[in-house]
Amino acid sequence: MTIAVSTALLMSPILATPSTATSTLDQSTAGDPTLGGMGYGITARTQYYRQSFTAGISGPLIKITMLLSKSGAPTSVTVDVKAANSSGDPTGSVLASEVIDGSALNEEDYSNIDVIFSDPPTVTSGSSYVVTLSSCVGCDPSSNNLAWLASSGNPYAGGSAYDWYSGPMPGEDFVLATYVGPDSIPEVIICPGGGTYTIAAGVITGNTGCTGEVSLSTGATSMSTGAFRNSAVTSVVIPSSIAVIPEEAFSGSALSSVTISPGVTTIEPRAFWTTRLTSVVI
Repeated sequence: MTIAVSTALLMSPILATPSTATSTLDQSTAGDPTLGGMGYGITARTQYYRQSFTAGISGPLIKITMLLSKSGAPTSVTVDVKAANSSGDPTGSVLASEVIDGSALNEEDYSNIDVIFSDPPTVTSGSSYVVTLSSCVGCDPSSNNLAWLASSGNPYAGGSAYDWYSGPMPGEDFVLATYVGPDSIPEVIICPGGGTYTIAAGVITGNTGCTGEVSLSTGATSMSTGAFRNSAVTSVVIPSSIAVIPEEAFSGSALSSVTISPGVTTIEPRAFWTTRLTSVVI
């Protein structure tokens, strides 16, 4: 997980945060700063707060931004995302979970904390979800705690806030922003001998001048036909995450050695056609 801290003024950053190349601001619960707000503190591991939201864009939930602060030195706190039922309560299994390091929070000063999901859950436009802040490690009633700011005036119609102690919080919403990315964010992998290959939504889609001895990423679950056709790859390790080596995957390449992991179940026709293959390790 990546944690980043913004030092901009209270509330305004979430309202003004622009879209990025990989994600778009979807929902924001921040209200009018002139109406004020109140921070709700967590002083024990069993305490929690929730904010529900309704997605306006379908796609992977890349990150959420929360307005948090701390007092003392809490160690960490967990952020979970679940689907919401018709009452706005969390239901089903956890869709995504990350841990915020307490050192990322400002002392007695609210700041935007970006929680970037290592495995982004898919949200659907019109469906409701719940973000829960809980399981604070190192929190205590005397000196070490953290707080999530809630804005007044019931600024967000697409969800509601919930307090572990008193239940629903009419007229308030915890300050939260959600960012949804495109259906797939291509990842460019640098090959050891030069060049690159690309993974999009788990699929190795192709290469650009990929050269040398390559161990394919375990983040890949499949390969496109001809992904390394005519490439200068000389050796390759196929991970267990890839079940099928597709047709002409390495045809015409400089490949002389291949290691096939146990998870590979199928080698399609001409996968290694007209290569220089002399060594196969299974």
